[in-house]
Amino acid sequence: MAKTVYYKTALVGGGITALDGINGALLVNNDAAFVNLNDIAYLYLLNSTIGGVEVIPDKIVPDVGSGTKRWVLQNLLMTGFTSTSTTSLLIGTGSKTLTIQTNKGFVVGMSVKIAYTTTPTKWMYGVITSYNATPGELIVEVESIQGSGTYAVWTISMSAPMQTAAGDIRWG
Repeated sequence: MAKTVYYKTALVGGGITALDGINGALLVNNDAAFVNLNDIAYLYLLNSTIGGVEVIPDKIVPDVGSGTKRWVLQNLLMTGFTSTSTTSLLIGTGSKTLTIQTNKGFVVGMSVKIAYTTTPTKWMYGVITSYNATPGELIVEVESIQGSGTYAVWTISMSAPMQTAAGDIRWG
């Protein structure tokens, strides 16, 4: 069973957005990571004893403190879980309705992050309450935010569940 679930937007390159940027000293066997890269979602589990060289995308080595720890790609490859929107929205909690591309893989109950594309450190996180795939209408109940302002350039992506203040993992 996974101990911690991470969400990243790059496989390698270090830094806070990359899977290999997670300090290996903090990782335990069976930690999980979702990586959303170019509209493809990857699922990784950490194997703390496998060792070996990095083979992208199948095996990712943490840049720091890796030892024998390796992120191993699981047999899961999904597309259609990233979208964009030009709907004008105020960053805030509550119900948000966006127009996105049609026929994406979003489903009710899925956790998503709605990030201001120009400055992705400004975002809203929530759970999908409705998605009508034909016109591309997405409704999200926003629970957490970072930043403020009204914007009309958004990137919407599947998100790993958030950890609550009590340390519990919140699954959409």
